[in-house]
Amino acid sequence: MFGYVQPLTCELRVRDKSMYDAYYCGLCSVLKKEYGIASQALLSYDCAFIAILLSAPNEQQPVLPHKCVYKGFKKKPIVAESAALDFAAALNVLLSWHKLRDSRRDERKLLAGAGSVVMRASYKKARALYPNTAASIEAGIEELTQIERENAPDIDSVVKHVDKRLAPFTKDFIREVTRDDILRLLEIKMQRILKFNKDRADEFMAKVKAELKDIEHDLAHMTDVTIDWFEYIKDKYGRLHPRRTEIKSFDTIVATTVVEANEKLYINRQEGFIGTGLKKDEFVCNCSDIDDIIVFYRDGKFKVTKVADKIFVGKNVIWLQVYKRNDIRTTYNVVYRDGQSGPCYIKRFNVPAVTRDREYDITRGEKGSRVLYFTANPNGEAETIKVVLEANPRLRTIFIEKDFSQVAIKGRGARGLLVTKNPVHRIGLKSHGHSTLGGRKVWFDPDVNR
Repeated sequence: MFGYVQPLTCELRVRDKSMYDAYYCGLCSVLKKEYGIASQALLSYDCAFIAILLSAPNEQQPVLPHKCVYKGFKKKPIVAESAALDFAAALNVLLSWHKLRDSRRDERKLLAGAGSVVMRASYKKARALYPNTAASIEAGIEELTQIERENAPDIDSVVKHVDKRLAPFTKDFIREVTRDDILRLLEIKMQRILKFNKDRADEFMAKVKAELKDIEHDLAHMTDVTIDWFEYIKDKYGRLHPRRTEIKSFDTIVATTVVEANEKLYINRQEGFIGTGLKKDEFVCNCSDIDDIIVFYRDGKFKVTKVADKIFVGKNVIWLQVYKRNDIRTTYNVVYRDGQSGPCYIKRFNVPAVTRDREYDITRGEKGSRVLYFTANPNGEAETIKVVLEANPRLRTIFIEKDFSQVAIKGRGARGLLVTKNPVHRIGLKSHGHSTLGGRKVWFDPDVNR
């Protein structure tokens, strides 16, 4: 039962928790001093509990500050060395060494075997200091080993062994220990190490492996499994639920109500309003009353908003149009200046999905950024532009030509390719280009004439 005791810290008061930590750290310190650093890795809550029981916690115990390596050299309060801590440290070493040997013998763990070799010198030292305790532990482990070797057929032999081990302490119990008490004790993890429990676990694992094999076969033949399942459902419930529908082929498709672009979108650039009710202002495009509108601004911001009779979107609008979600063909060709006097970049991007009424930025977000050139191409067209730089005697030429077909289409957050680091006077269109996207399949439905 070594290694299963844990403190229920949520039920401890702050003072009690601090005292427990002091004992735990004190035991760790004694292990390092008496048995080396390797023994600290096997520090157990069980032995910390033993140290508290043997130290008469009702009495005031001396607590000293100590720098802990494992806590970043912070000072931690620890209980001063005492006979109780020395005994608990030796008990920790003795039990840990036997546990390592047991793991190596039963489970063939190489790491446990290496640990037992490393701890051998510490074990000999603890055994020399407390020979009676070491002999008692060895005798108990030998009895447990003998029970495992005998392949106990049931739990009765285990109950008898536990009852025998508890016999010397029955005079201190407040009542007689019953069989139910021992069975309740065996419900914890100690029971799983017994031999007959191992055989039962092996049978269970064999059953699980067989079920897994069947499941893997079914997963590899899902079509057959599905057919068998539907045939089973039909055979079981088919007679109780006869078909009430009749299958017929449809000669023509009945046209349903289709939303038409029966509204017109207008913009008032001076006041920053757009809507379908601004009849006297600039016409933009046809739309329906459920469409979304995408709006691009001179400072590189853009957003998508729902169409309305009249809505304020702000000034410095350079382009707006009906927005289509999941549209990867509409490509935006942009040249922008990064910051007030930064370099100019060229980029191509599309906007397949956005959140409505949220602002996005196609520049790098520097203050003073500005869009110098912008086109929206519904089929991914790529034109050639001519960039005219500010006059500068140090420049050999002030003209730069850029072909958008040489720029890859990326996300709206991409920086783009560098055009120039010099100030730009203006940018103009040199020649129209062709689409850089593949062909598009189009179908015509004569029933709805679309």
